[in-house]
Amino acid sequence: MKAQLAKGNGTDVGNRNAKGRVPHGVDMGMPVYVFEELRKEKPNIVADYFKLKRKLVSREKSKKFTRDASVALLSKAAGRDLFKWFNELGITVSPDKVNPLLKY
Repeated sequence: MKAQLAKGNGTDVGNRNAKGRVPHGVDMGMPVYVFEELRKEKPNIVADYFKLKRKLVSREKSKKFTRDASVALLSKAAGRDLFKWFNELGITVSPDKVNPLLKY
């Protein structure tokens, strides 16, 4: 997968330091893009991700589920570390902020 760096005016999707919010439709476009790109190499990635989430994340913890934890679980489902790819897409994530049990 070849990622393009996000460039914008401080409202990039996934930019934790953004000064403003992008429209909801744009915000939802990124998860769709991510899942579609990952499905090219692993068709069951969405099902595998949610199976892992149900198995490893309690209801109480799911209310505080961060994008970092989501990428960690997605990495487990994909069978490879996806943090670099997400950051290249302009979605700021860090494996350092994730519970070790969730890491790939």
